[in-house]
Amino acid sequence: MADFLTAYQTTMAHEGSYSNDPRDRGGETWRGIARNFWPNWPGWAIVDEIRHNAGAKFIQALQADEELDGLVMKFYNDGFWEKLLCGEFDQEIAAELFDTAVNQGTGTAGGYLQEALNLLNKNQEHYLDIAVDGKPGAKTIAAYRAYMATASIPGRSHEKNIRTLMKCLNGLQFAKYAEICKKTASQEVYFYGWVNRV
Repeated sequence: MADFLTAYQTTMAHEGSYSNDPRDRGGETWRGIARNFWPNWPGWAIVDEIRHNAGAKFIQALQADEELDGLVMKFYNDGFWEKLLCGEFDQEIAAELFDTAVNQGTGTAGGYLQEALNLLNKNQEHYLDIAVDGKPGAKTIAAYRAYMATASIPGRSHEKNIRTLMKCLNGLQFAKYAEICKKTASQEVYFYGWVNRV
């Protein structure tokens, strides 16, 4: 079973701390939580209070606030890790799924997993196709386990199956970043950083 804290710490290293880049569609952002996309997150009340009281030490005060840290962790655990059932997958896959969800959304990340599993079932010889609805559930978990069971086929292994699925997930993730930049040229300023998450 995959560990949330391990994946969370890796993703938070990518997300950084505070930003308010006018080019970023998400607007004001704390630890990857964009105010324009998550305006009702309870942590914004703390951010606003700290901004009002801390002055020049605003960012340092944000970083030192334990209640805010707890709200960030709860936001990611409940809304991303648990929503995608990440604990049901191997650590590498769970961490990839989680990180992609944080950056591209849970529905997108879940859909990538489902699409990849369908592509890897050898025209349904190994297991049946599943719906690509972006909401992993019992059928997605069963398909994942059936895919991982194909590690017993000569020329395959558990590690090779993980690597192959990771390549599929990363390819789909990269294609989405490229699509975003083609549609909205202003977002190209983030492309280098995005690709380094793939």
